Amino acid sequence: NVHMETSCAGAVSADFDRALALLHNFWYARALQAFEDVIRRDPRCGPAYWGAGMTYNHPFWDAPTAMDLAAAWGRVQEGLGVVADTGRERMYLEATAALYRGPGAAPKNARDIAYRDAMRALHQRYPDENSNLFYGLAILGAIREGTRGFEQQAVAAALFEQVYAANPEHP
Repeated sequence: NVHMETSCAGAVSADFDRALALLHNFWYARALQAFEDVIRRDPRCGPAYWGAGMTYNHPFWDAPTAMDLAAAWGRVQEGLGVVADTGRERMYLEATAALYRGPGAAPKNARDIAYRDAMRALHQRYPDENSNLFYGLAILGAIREGTRGFEQQAVAAALFEQVYAANPEHP
């Protein structure tokens, strides 16, 4: 049970939410197909470009290849070009741009930190289930191997637990 309010056409809303659920479940290939279908049906749906770009971000495994970075960056740029919203939807796209801007120009950890910081700002301005989860995941994705302590993990866990308490059916 997941939903994100978007400026997309009503006809693609349920399919966008299904793609979002697939993304939340780390089913990246299937989520990409689902977001691409939404884009095909509503090319002005900026959040679908965000979702397609996010399918290339695997914070716990499989760093994106150069080809993945280029594909994700392309989708994010397209989304920034069509999104009419200057608030939440644009902030999601801008945060994701931090992961892919100038593909390969910055080390992955630097891009992960920039994404985490952008997601923090988005979450502070638009706190909801999705921003909780994506910000929490961004926190975990930016933790460098060998970091001592679990303070950052505790912050992410608290965000996840808020969502579970409010919506135990959320993926």
